[in-house]
Amino acid sequence: MKKAIEISLFLIICLAGSVSGEIYYVKTDGDNTRSGLSWENAWQSPSYAATQAQAGDTVYLQSATWNDEHIVLANSGTEGNPITFAGYGGKAILDGGDKTGIGIRVVGKSFFTISGVHIKDYYEGISIEHTTTGVVLDDFIIERTQRSALIFKGEGESVASDITISNFVMYETGWDGYPAISHEFGWNSHDIRIFQFEIRDTYGEGINWRFSKRVHIYNGKIYNTASDAIHLQLCVDDSIIENMWIKNTGWHGIVIHDHTVGGYPCHNNIIRNCYVGYASHNDIDLRSGAYNTVVENCTLDGTPTTGQGIYFHNLGAGLIARNNTIYNTGDGIDGGPSPGEYLRDILIEDNILYNLTNGICFQSGTENVTIKGNLVYNTEVPISVSGDNILIEENDIKEKTYRINTGKGKVKNALDKTYFVRSSWGAEVTVEYTGGQVFDYEITYNDGDNSYTESVWSPQGSEFTLKSTAEEGKNGIIAKITTYPIKLTVAGGEVTVKVNTVNFFVSQGESIINFTVWATDGNNIIFIIEDLIPGKFYKVKRESNFYTTEQANREGRIQFENSEWSREHSFEIEEIPTGIIKENKISLFPNPYVANRDMGGKIKFGNLPPEATIRIYTIRGEEITRIEHKSSVEGDSKSWDVRNIAGGVYIYYIDSAQRKAKGKVSIIK
Repeated sequence: MKKAIEISLFLIICLAGSVSGEIYYVKTDGDNTRSGLSWENAWQSPSYAATQAQAGDTVYLQSATWNDEHIVLANSGTEGNPITFAGYGGKAILDGGDKTGIGIRVVGKSFFTISGVHIKDYYEGISIEHTTTGVVLDDFIIERTQRSALIFKGEGESVASDITISNFVMYETGWDGYPAISHEFGWNSHDIRIFQFEIRDTYGEGINWRFSKRVHIYNGKIYNTASDAIHLQLCVDDSIIENMWIKNTGWHGIVIHDHTVGGYPCHNNIIRNCYVGYASHNDIDLRSGAYNTVVENCTLDGTPTTGQGIYFHNLGAGLIARNNTIYNTGDGIDGGPSPGEYLRDILIEDNILYNLTNGICFQSGTENVTIKGNLVYNTEVPISVSGDNILIEENDIKEKTYRINTGKGKVKNALDKTYFVRSSWGAEVTVEYTGGQVFDYEITYNDGDNSYTESVWSPQGSEFTLKSTAEEGKNGIIAKITTYPIKLTVAGGEVTVKVNTVNFFVSQGESIINFTVWATDGNNIIFIIEDLIPGKFYKVKRESNFYTTEQANREGRIQFENSEWSREHSFEIEEIPTGIIKENKISLFPNPYVANRDMGGKIKFGNLPPEATIRIYTIRGEEITRIEHKSSVEGDSKSWDVRNIAGGVYIYYIDSAQRKAKGKVSIIK
């Protein structure tokens, strides 16, 4: 019995906590002396209803016009039982008439919902003051306000939290230059959502939000504003702006900003999937204290007078700008510190930039800048960076100029076949290819006491360095870099390469590529030749003598190796005329195989028929291995791994339906 009583009391408590309040009605011909509990007994004044509503109550306002009403909410709702004001049969219109007073004012109240209202011609549309939480503003219109359409005001420890603002339109607001939506609270406001909206034709900013965490602004349009469309200002952290369409702003499109330059920085914010166009200054402006900001998947448009697509400047760190498309602005992505300040830890990755004055530019004082995988074209200055620890990697720059001014930087694995690298004002610039790309350089401009190194290839790759003087009035040094369809993998030491000729338009049997290689020791080198015709056979000559035959793979590459470097060697690559392959003998390389010289550990049988069996015997006739070869093409190759084979002389037999071969191979260990 005792347990049953406890269960009954629990149910009563739960039901009491979920009970809804009263439903009240308000219409223009109602009477405030009535109960308001039915349409026939409706109240007359929305402002009167605001003094009566309690937690859980719903007030329905007739779809009609009230002139010079000033609604002040007298009570708070509770979590799960908010006070609700809603239009009934359409939007209720509150008309202030002369832009004085406040349409709806809430002072220190929480857990309320306002929807289905149209507010116009007030001093302020909706004013929410002091600490508030659990607010829902939905399905409303605010127009023609002297100051803000919606404003949150507070001092000191005032906090606005768990605020939802959605499905609204604001226009012709802020005649005194105030934002359409303004948050002027003290510290630690949090969890704000603003979505599904349109703000247009304002006399100030679209949205200005301050001192908050987790502000989420998304799925909206802001256009024709006198100033910024969205301004996150002073200690706005962990916030997201996404899926926004912004156009024709009087200043910036989106800005994250600490105007104190360091006193109230903003951290960990994301701008993504937005279109921003025709800002009169910068489409996206990150300045004076923006830290760990991500700008991704945005389209930024404008005119040459716009300024920058993305401008990161004065003070900050941790910018990631990736997968954006920026065009028709003055500059694409730009930045620089104020005197005495700095910018650092910047990643500019996989962006497309075109029709610009400058593509990607950072001024002196920046640190740790990586510019990777970008496509830049139809731009006067594609990439120009000043600072320390600059990495410019795997970019495709159609105007073919990389410039590093001051500090130390690297142009790494550039995708351009031919391009220019410039060092100015004392910068040390290294051109590097980690994949062993063969290239050459030509100094095309040299003003001052500048220096440059010879290009070398090593197990780490290939590189070349130039360094300009910091002497005032000198304009630095420029090198033209030309790459060739040749790559080297070097086992050890250093190698230098000279490409004598490259001509893909010669007749069959003539040299396509001719190059000379010098090495410092006897370590093995693997050569890859690219840009050949897939499936075609190519003869490799060394010192004009036959060396090996290789067939280009589906990517148009052949590969061969050489391990003997008693002197420099010259190589030639020739296309073999059709029909000659079948007449050639089986090739074998290296023979002899020398263990401490031929580091690859394999002997290659070349110019094989499509199907063949390779049998290897000792000189006493003992079979030690059998290799089956199958290929879809004539003249392919197969390798024999000899790292675990004892030194000596071996006999090989090759059997196929097309032809047979026999020979000797020596292994020296």
